[in-house]
Parts: sequence; C-alpha cells; structure tokens
Amino acid sequence: MNSNQFHQWPGEPQPPQKPWYKQGKTIAAIIAVILFIGLIGSCNPGASETTTTSGTSARATVTVTATESSTTSRQEVTDRPSPTSEATTAPAPPTANSRTDAPAAQPTTKQPTTEQPATEQPATDGVPFGSRNALRQAQSYLDFSNFSATGLYDQLLYEGFSPEDAQYGVDNVAADWNEQALGSAGDYLDYSGFSATGLYDQLLYEEFTPAQAQYALDNVNADWYAEAAESAQSYVEYSAFSASGLYDQLIYEGFTPEQAQHGVNSVQ
Repeated sequence: MNSNQFHQWPGEPQPPQKPWYKQGKTIAAIIAVILFIGLIGSCNPGASETTTTSGTSARATVTVTATESSTTSRQEVTDRPSPTSEATTAPAPPTANSRTDAPAAQPTTKQPTTEQPATEQPATDGVPFGSRNALRQAQSYLDFSNFSATGLYDQLLYEGFSPEDAQYGVDNVAADWNEQALGSAGDYLDYSGFSATGLYDQLLYEEFTPAQAQYALDNVNADWYAEAAESAQSYVEYSAFSASGLYDQLIYEGFTPEQAQHGVNSVQ
C-alpha cells in the first residue's frame, strides 16, 4: 500500500481536501512550457517563416507536380488517337484497278463459231421481203412446169404468200403466158390423146385465157387423127366398147366425125 494512502476506518472523520490552487501545479507547468516555446519562436522568426515557406513550397510543389502530371496525363489521353478514328482514316486496301504494277490483260482468242450468219436478201428498189420471195418462188415454179397467170397466183397463195406478194410475183415474173399455154398443151398431148376441142377446154380449165388457149392449139403441131386413134386405144384397153359406142365416145371427146371414125377403124 502506498504510503501516501491511508486506510479510513468507518466512522473515522475524513481528512481535509487540498485547495484548487494547490492541485493545479501540473496545469501551470504545461502552460509554462507553452509560453516558453512561444518565446523561442518570437526570438527566431526566420525559422518559422522558413518552416512555413517550406511547407507551403512543398505543398505548392506537390500541387504543381500533381497538376502537371494530371495535365500531362490528360494531354496524353487527348493526343492518343481513338480506335474509331484509326478505323475511319485507315487507307483502303489497294484494288486491282488502283494497282499500277498490275500486269496487262492478255488478249483472248475468239473461237470460231460454226453457226453461219443469216444471209439477208438485199432490198430491190424497196420491194418488201415477202414480195421478193414470192417472185423467186414464182420463177422456180415456171422453171419446173407450165402455169397460167391465174394458176400461178393460186399456187403462191397456197404456199402462204399474201395476195399482195403473190400478185407481185405474177406481175414481175419473166413469163410469156402464150408460151406457157403452148407448153401446157404439149404436156397434155404427151400424157394422153386429146381432140382440139378437148385440149382447148382443158387449157381454159387451167385458167389460161381463150386467146392463150387458142394460141396453143394453133401452134402445138398436133395430128388430130393420131390423137383420135390414141384415145380410142386407151378406151378399149380400159373397157369393152362396140364400134358404135366407141365412135360416140370419141365424138363426145370433141373429135370430128372423120377423126372419130379414124379412131374406131384403128382399133378394129
């Protein structure tokens, strides 16, 4: 037990308390230290100023350094190109057309085609295509056989030419219709026996004009008696005839009585 402490027994009177000014020795000592430090500071103001200036300078340096560092960082961030800008301004890859060192294209060799170009008939004084072809077709018919003008026109219509084209072909073909009638008459006589009247009627049936048919009769150089005998022979080969029946048949065919009798006599 501390010697300054004492044990107080119950009922024993308490010792008297110290006055407040005796208890404040410690407080007074602290105040004295503070005043002493203040006195020293007033005697050496440069140190305080230096300390203050150093603290301020340090703070300023830190502030400036931090500011510069922040400014530099912001400047670096600002100067750094964005990915979008780089992607936008990136040069386009060179194309085949933009290359200056691309090799020249090699000429290609065309393969000959087997298809022959259609040969268009040249226009003849502005004559339509259909009319020119109708004329060609008309000429080919006359080179093959004998036709009247009307018979040739009908044949061209049958071949599908228009009436205008067919008429152009008939009007412009190199044909002598009298000679066509004469040629047709000779063909009939080579095929069968005809009387002069029967041949004339046959030429009219073929649509030759009466004048053309008569021209053919006058120039065919036919022996009408021989024609009657040939006609009588063809009848008796085809069917049985009496002399009078054969005679009547020859008269019906346009032979004269003398020619018919000659025909009957030739087959008896």
